[in-house]
Amino acid sequence: MDFMDWALGEAREHALLRDAVITSHGDTLEILLGDGRAFGFRPGALIDGRAPLRVREELLRRLLEIGVRNAEFPARAEHTSAAEHTPDGERRSAEEPEAETEEGSFTPGDYFSPDEQAFLPLVRGADYFLSSHDDSDSYVYVPLTDFIAVGVVPAQDRPGVENSAALPARPPQPLRYAQLEEGGGEVREILLQALNTLRRRTNSYHHSVDLGVTTAGGAKIMVFLQPEGYELSWFCDVETAEQVKIRAEEENSDDIVLFVPVSNTKLYVVFAADPHLNDFFRLLLEQRESPEAVYPLPYTLAADGWQEWVPLPGTPLAETLGALRNSFRKKIYDVQARQMHRWGDFGAVKDFEERVLEDGERVSNTVWSSLDGVGSIPETDFITFVREASPHPWEDGKTARISLRLTVAREVWPDGFAADSNFWPPRWKVTGFPDEEELEKLKRAATRRF
Repeated sequence: MDFMDWALGEAREHALLRDAVITSHGDTLEILLGDGRAFGFRPGALIDGRAPLRVREELLRRLLEIGVRNAEFPARAEHTSAAEHTPDGERRSAEEPEAETEEGSFTPGDYFSPDEQAFLPLVRGADYFLSSHDDSDSYVYVPLTDFIAVGVVPAQDRPGVENSAALPARPPQPLRYAQLEEGGGEVREILLQALNTLRRRTNSYHHSVDLGVTTAGGAKIMVFLQPEGYELSWFCDVETAEQVKIRAEEENSDDIVLFVPVSNTKLYVVFAADPHLNDFFRLLLEQRESPEAVYPLPYTLAADGWQEWVPLPGTPLAETLGALRNSFRKKIYDVQARQMHRWGDFGAVKDFEERVLEDGERVSNTVWSSLDGVGSIPETDFITFVREASPHPWEDGKTARISLRLTVAREVWPDGFAADSNFWPPRWKVTGFPDEEELEKLKRAATRRF
């Protein structure tokens, strides 16, 4: 008996499905309940076929029970799935027409091959979107957080899927601003169209997504199943994420729902109070060098969008997340700095450094020297000011070195900093160096040591 035959037989024996019509289509179980609601999922995506029988039975039972609990009437699901929202969560009015997805509606040059649904959103880490908007070689993107953005790709390009003979084994190529201008499109229109296409590619039985439940590192996780290869793209759909949050809160009413953008194709949902949450993130820390990794930190969904979730300081989880955060931000800022050197002269382009405080807290730091003059620094936890020794005998020849929180430094020496709107992820323009009086104020404000 193969895996799907086993899953089909087990589903037909489940007590909650006695009046259901249960069929399989390829690797998907499709279930029509007696009250007219329906759901479907791919058991092979969530259950290891080599696992012991009792483990497989328990996982399948849980998946079926969650499916029954969240099953919806097809008509209502179809109507809700058709409701359009912008990537930042703003709902379109019912009277506003849908963005066209017919062939030829937007064809900049020969970049896009004909496809009824031409675009799909591509959510990636910040290093994938480097250029400023006025650069003709820039990718079209909209930041979702300080380190995650969404762009668009042709619908035939699927990220993270390289084992299919029907698909090209190459990274997806996002739309660039030059191509957008050539085609006469608008960023808002194209992103909305891409989001609409993503929703249409889901299982028609569902409101918008297929969800499954499994474990990793002992932690309970919910996973997005469809469309395959674009699971992470739901991170740009705030309304769908809100629906998933509501479902998850029904399961864990007293817990905080966390979304984790793990890889090019995977978006996981975990829970803050899970006793194995640190084990789960330690697995991600061990896999941080994977080329598929995006920015696997936990996020909560608030009224104004995504917010990175930070646990209580001093806990093992805070240590693990601190290591993850620093590792990924350093890689992101390293790529950005290399690109800035290629673009032109921005003065002293300073690096993102990983540091550990005396109490063991993992933080980030950047260094600004009295010899730098004008330049750019990344957004970090701390900044170290270094006054180099003067070669003049009539001046103080000692080197001064002061480290303090960057937010505090900007308050004490506000004339030295200005937000740099030319770059994303965030950077700050720095001009000059603090004088003796300002250095003394900065020194008094420095309360913690590396």
